[in-house]
Amino acid sequence: AIASEHYQRQSDDAAQMTTQNRMLVNQVDELKVTAQLQRQELDSLKRANTELQAQVDTLRKRSDLAKALGSLRKDDLEALTRSSMGVAEAIKEQLMPALNEIKEDEMRPTTLG
Repeated sequence: AIASEHYQRQSDDAAQMTTQNRMLVNQVDELKVTAQLQRQELDSLKRANTELQAQVDTLRKRSDLAKALGSLRKDDLEALTRSSMGVAEAIKEQLMPALNEIKEDEMRPTTLG
């Protein structure tokens, strides 16, 4: 009778452990699925973060430009425009012809002798 109870208890324990093991395997499978979904969500959030950071950088640059332009007075802008146009004209009328002459001189065959 004692041996029979002992074997019965072992059988009951084994059945209970098998059930617990099955439940643990199912929980592990569920956790794997959850982990995969979270990795996918994390990847998506990383991509969205990268896109948002690029937008923030662009907006920051625009803001800095707007501040810089806002700090200039109309008189200063007009003076800068005239000055820039003057520099461009000087380059066109004086520097470019001189550079063209130098380039033409470099292309001419030299005679040593």
